[in-house]
Amino acid sequence: MPTLKKILPPIVAIVIILIIWQACLIWTPVNGLLLSAPTEIFFALYSNLNTIIYHCAISLFEATAGLILGASSAYLLSLLLTLNSTLKNTIYPLAIAFKAVPVIAVAPLLVLWFGSGCGSKIAVAALLSFFPVLVGSVNGLSDIDRSTRDYLSSLAISRRTLLLKISIPLSLPQFFTSMKVASSLSIVGAIVGEFTGSSMGAGYLINTASYYLQTPLMFAVIVLMSLGSLGLFGAICWLESKIIYWKLQD
Repeated sequence: MPTLKKILPPIVAIVIILIIWQACLIWTPVNGLLLSAPTEIFFALYSNLNTIIYHCAISLFEATAGLILGASSAYLLSLLLTLNSTLKNTIYPLAIAFKAVPVIAVAPLLVLWFGSGCGSKIAVAALLSFFPVLVGSVNGLSDIDRSTRDYLSSLAISRRTLLLKISIPLSLPQFFTSMKVASSLSIVGAIVGEFTGSSMGAGYLINTASYYLQTPLMFAVIVLMSLGSLGLFGAICWLESKIIYWKLQD
């Protein structure tokens, strides 16, 4: 559990940033359509709280579902690549190359294939979550040095036992590290998917607020989605502490 000593510095930093932000908008002639004051953002959040929560909850569901789908499929693929070096040399470079394709270019295709509902947004979130987990898992599963691997093989330990008892436990720290990175990317994927075509979700609400020049509402949605992203990150940290507690105690 986080202690007051750990959470107090970022809270103080946020308060100072908000005070400076508010003061700069009071003392400088900045157009309110370009940048809203913190007080305006909080008022917009308070005034539209139910609507914002509803749309952000949809995006968080899409992001979480995409994260689970992308991370689980990436880990399963990493197991296959670890067991078969030929398959690894064939598929792994292709996966890394496909990662370079901008998600904004793929998102319209996914909407075309899966429709404008939650399915396409989950697919975009899964796609963005897939690659960091794949890279982290492959590195984690290959983390045993060659001398240790040769020694274990000399003890007549089967490859399956080596994978289940040694490689998979050793890969979990890197898996959860990549999951933390993927959690933020899944949020981005869900919102990008909603930008390309949706009637609900945080991306839809941001697009609508932008059309009507409701800048404080746009910032309010961003604030709540940021809090949701922190919650998803915290859930992964909690799960990590329960599963690989021995590593965290080192």
